[in-house]
Amino acid sequence: MANLPAAGEPAGPAAGQPATGPPARGPGRRSLETALLVISIVALAFNLRAAITSLPPIFPELEQRLGLSPATMTVLAATPVLCFGAVSGLAAWLSRRLGEERVLFGALILVSAGLLLRGALPGTMLFPGTIVACGAIAIMNVLLASMIKRRWPARAGLLIGIYLTSLSTGAVIASLISVPLYDTTGGSVQVTLGLWGLPAVAATLIWITQLRYRRRVPRPPAQPRTGPGRPRAHVHRHALAWQVTAFMGLQSLLYYAAISWLPELFRDRGDSAAAAGTLAVGFLRASTGGWTVPVILLLLICGVELTVGLFAGRAKLLPVSEARETTETTEASEATGTGSTLVSRSPAEQALPVDGTQADNYSKLPAAAMSWPNPRAGCAKRHRWNL
Repeated sequence: MANLPAAGEPAGPAAGQPATGPPARGPGRRSLETALLVISIVALAFNLRAAITSLPPIFPELEQRLGLSPATMTVLAATPVLCFGAVSGLAAWLSRRLGEERVLFGALILVSAGLLLRGALPGTMLFPGTIVACGAIAIMNVLLASMIKRRWPARAGLLIGIYLTSLSTGAVIASLISVPLYDTTGGSVQVTLGLWGLPAVAATLIWITQLRYRRRVPRPPAQPRTGPGRPRAHVHRHALAWQVTAFMGLQSLLYYAAISWLPELFRDRGDSAAAAGTLAVGFLRASTGGWTVPVILLLLICGVELTVGLFAGRAKLLPVSEARETTETTEASEATGTGSTLVSRSPAEQALPVDGTQADNYSKLPAAAMSWPNPRAGCAKRHRWNL
């Protein structure tokens, strides 16, 4: 049985095709090539989602600082998916002409340029930089797994697992530190956006080690036109094709809609900006890390992250001493039956004097104050929202 190629060597050529890459080396040389291949894959995969997940946690800040409308923010959130759909089809054509390694190198250059420009001039280059970076990421999404299977077919599953883990790590870190980075730099949009160009530049420099490998695909010989031609496959006529398309489309819709709007939803419900990014991390870890992390460990990690994010968001709403004092006062009022001190009061109740005459004063309230759903029920239930 023929020996499988080492990790640093391209797959053996098919019959009639020229050899690809350098000749086989000694064990030490192969170990170095293997290490460089793994490091290059990790560095490239780290940048596949960081440029996307770093934006949603600071959407409100971008909207305020750059003067963007809600409709513009919606278009910005949809830009990555639109770029993926528009540019992915070019990956195979570019690979046949230039080789996968060179196309991936060019894509890394574009990602670096797009992110650096987006950070340097956020007012004018926010959309152009995002489009350039996401278009290049679309190319890398298609070609990276293909290159892994060609370069090291015997360990393709392991390398793809490493690739997905690095992708998940980049997405999680970008979502986790965007708000703290924005606060630490004094609200600098340039630094917050431009920082993610540095990992892309580092990955570009590391990927130079892979440029010596190139897959040369010779043109197929011309087929005679006398015989019957090969029948063309009509994919759109197969139900399975539509089912796979619908599944992948719904999966992308769920993922990108969630990472785009979950942080803002958390902030709208009262969580701090930092906590919103932390809570979104739980979704990112669950959606992208499940391929390589054991399920039990994954659930524990997500539970810890969600708990930390929840308490981080609530800590600023009510100090511990005030929460204890409010709880004790509420319990005392329940014991005496006065019910005049409440943890949660509706606008209608806040407009009334706490003198036992609320029932008579409800009729004197304006219509806007009475629009609160059932103000009497809020008084009777005594909700406690502080943790």
